[in-house]
Amino acid sequence: MSSDYLVENLSRQKALSGYALLHAVEPAFPPQDWAAILAPESQWTCIAAEDPGDYIRGLVVYRVGKHPLVGALMDVPIFIAASVVDDAKIAELLFSSLRKKALRCNYLRVWSEVPKSLVHINDEYVFSGWDHGLMYRMASDSSPALL
Repeated sequence: MSSDYLVENLSRQKALSGYALLHAVEPAFPPQDWAAILAPESQWTCIAAEDPGDYIRGLVVYRVGKHPLVGALMDVPIFIAASVVDDAKIAELLFSSLRKKALRCNYLRVWSEVPKSLVHINDEYVFSGWDHGLMYRMASDSSPALL
């Protein structure tokens, strides 16, 4: 079954299903913040992993910005893999998709906790921080992860 997952940008038709998954993981995340993330003018991009039954089993929200210490950073505040039998494979597929999209970045950061609001995600002080997730170095000539 794991080879049948489709990983692509979250479609408008699947927005409510994406929010349902996010809400299951972080119930405090407001629906209006989710709508703002998906708005056409948003700086955020959302990708989803769907199973053959069209159920969303994984969800990622990211943006690329200029971090004051590391330069080009793909920031991933929301990374969810949700499956009783295949969560590791879904996480692997999502992370692989992110790595392909982050080729021009110096680092990719996956937050350690799903945030409770868009205000927190958009906070430049938080973005500039170094203490709230896994920092994955994109360069192939050095150690890949910094904690």
